[in-house]
Amino acid sequence: MVFHTEFHKWNLLPEEMKLECIKHVDLRTRFLLRDTFRTERRLVNSQRFNLTKVSIEDGESEHGKHIEVDIFEKSLEGRLINFEFTKEEMIPTAVPFISFLLENAYIARFSYAVLKDLRFLTKISELRVRNFYGYVTRHMLPVLEKCRPNTMEKLEIRYESRGSFPMDTFLNYPMVDSVKRWYFFVEKSPDLGQKIGRKWMELDVDVGSKYRFNKAKNEDMESFTTAFPDEKLVQKTDKLIRIETRNPKKHLLLIISKDEMLYNIRKKEWTLLMVPKDFPESKYANVGGFLDFS
Repeated sequence: MVFHTEFHKWNLLPEEMKLECIKHVDLRTRFLLRDTFRTERRLVNSQRFNLTKVSIEDGESEHGKHIEVDIFEKSLEGRLINFEFTKEEMIPTAVPFISFLLENAYIARFSYAVLKDLRFLTKISELRVRNFYGYVTRHMLPVLEKCRPNTMEKLEIRYESRGSFPMDTFLNYPMVDSVKRWYFFVEKSPDLGQKIGRKWMELDVDVGSKYRFNKAKNEDMESFTTAFPDEKLVQKTDKLIRIETRNPKKHLLLIISKDEMLYNIRKKEWTLLMVPKDFPESKYANVGGFLDFS
C-alpha cells in the first residue's frame, strides 16, 4: 500500500472539490492556502468554521513581550493551539492571521486581554461571537459594534478608559439585543444605571446580570427612582433601591456595595443587579462579590 504525502494536482481540481478539501484542513493550512492565489483566498473565505474558544492576551517570555493567541477547537480533541507573535511579527503575521480567524470563524467564546489597543480589529467587517470576555478601551469598543446581530448571548466587559462609559452609543449596537447575561465593570458611569437597567427590563436579561461602577455623573438616588415611573418600588433606603420589573419573577436592585475611607479618601462602589423576586436581604452584603443564582 502506498501513502502519498504530497499532492501536485491541486490546481487541476474543480472548485467544488477544493471546497470539500478545505473543510478538512487545519487552521494553519487554511491561512497559508488563502495567500497562494486569488481563487484560493476566495474559496477559503467562503467557508465558515467553528471554534470553541479564542483568546488574545499579553504574554511575556525569556524572549520578551508578545501577543499570545490561544485557540481551542473541538476537532482537535480538546487540545489548544498556541501562537505567539513578537512586536516585529505583529504587522506581517499577527494582524492578517487574527483578522482571518475573527472574520471567518463562529466563536463560542472570545476572550480579549491586551492592554495595548489592537486597532486593526475595528476594521474587521463582522464578528460571529456567542460569548465575549475582555478588557475594552474607548478605542476598542467599536469592535463590539461589528458583532453579528442575534448572535451574542453573554457579555463581560471591563472598561479601561478614563471618562464615563459611552452607554448611549453602546446600547445602540445591534449585538446588544440578544445578550441575556451581562457583567459590566466601569470606573465612571454616566448615570446610576437607569439606562442599562431599562435595557435589561426590555430584554428580560438573566438573573445575575451585573453592572458595577465607582463613580457616576449624578449620584442622587432619586434620579434612579424617577427613571422607572411605571415600575413598583419594592424597597428604598439611603443605600439601595429595589424595584419590580416587567417580569414578575425578577427585581432590579441598585445598591452601594462598598463605602469606605482609604487614605482619607472616600471610596464607593455601586452595583446594579438583576435578582430573583425572592432575593433575601441577608445576601445584600455579598452583592459586590460572587453570588450563586443557580
